[in-house]
Amino acid sequence: MYYKRADSEVIAEVSKAETGAIKSAFFTSGMMTYKTQAKLSPELIAKVSQIYVSEGQAVKAGQLLIKLDDAPVKAELEQAQVQVMQAVIEWERTKTESDMRQREARRQKELLEAGMVRADAYEPYRQTAEAAALRADYAQKAILLAKAVVAQRLKTLEKTEIRSPIDGIVIASPIKVGETAIASSVNLAGSSLMTVADPNSIMVETQIAEFDIGRIRLNQTANITTRAIPNEVFTGKISSIARVTSGDGKTGADAKSLKTVAVQIMLDRSHPEFISGMSCDVALTEAVQKNAVVIPLTALRVESDASVVQFDQQKRSYYVWQVKNRQAVKVPLELGYADEFRQEVRKGLKAGDEIITGPAAYLETLKDGMRINTVSKK
Repeated sequence: MYYKRADSEVIAEVSKAETGAIKSAFFTSGMMTYKTQAKLSPELIAKVSQIYVSEGQAVKAGQLLIKLDDAPVKAELEQAQVQVMQAVIEWERTKTESDMRQREARRQKELLEAGMVRADAYEPYRQTAEAAALRADYAQKAILLAKAVVAQRLKTLEKTEIRSPIDGIVIASPIKVGETAIASSVNLAGSSLMTVADPNSIMVETQIAEFDIGRIRLNQTANITTRAIPNEVFTGKISSIARVTSGDGKTGADAKSLKTVAVQIMLDRSHPEFISGMSCDVALTEAVQKNAVVIPLTALRVESDASVVQFDQQKRSYYVWQVKNRQAVKVPLELGYADEFRQEVRKGLKAGDEIITGPAAYLETLKDGMRINTVSKK
């Protein structure tokens, strides 16, 4: 009888619905990344002969970062320069021969016009002069071609020097001295030499579910928290909202999966501890509702309707347990904004109504009409 009398005694934590202002915040997760960064890749296949900087080091635009082995390129350049000299010598020879053949043809033409030679005797001189002129013209064009090869070799020689395109810091340097750099669009070993990023361009990128994208707008305020700096909140604004979803172009089963939209947030200020790839929590401010009826989130209950499925999720409805005449009464709600601790109620409750907020295990046992024997007001 003693234990039975003790078990019947129920202690419920009760709170009253209040009136106040509430700020709506949309919570999601994100990842730190750099808006301005350059991934340096080789344009030729060559061994790495020298690396002048290391990860974390600050660099300037145009600064030499990596030197590739240029011996083969220099050999090709010298060969091309020799070919230019040979082409010039050949042109001078053919030009001299062409000038001589032109003089002979003019003399024979003068004799033909004076009636001193027959036309058939003049014709071979004319043909020889034309052929010599063509050879000289070809030799002259050969010089231009040889010089173009030299210019190409000089460009290739420049490519053996990998320079920074921007001011920033080295955030990755996967290649080592002695390894072979490979010019490839495929992510092969040696195809990536170094990555340079502007540390002041740090931003947050997050993926927003397609059915929540209507809650997002440009210049919307965001509060960012990180595990690396847990006691500090960083602010920023949405700078970009993608116009395509992550699922665009997919077919079959993939096309039915939940799609997301990429959203970028520019931070008002950076921090030395921020690095690309760092995870963070994002709170996007939607609006502020004044004179709202608010309740603790701990009082809110949810139930799902398996017969209605939207966006691969069951339809949900929300309710609370209200105290009326010392009985628990299930009250369905129409919700509004919410923050980390409170929920706005637009329909179902009014200020001053008493609701059961806990304990959590006790809320699971409540049934409509159940008597509340002992109430602890909080």
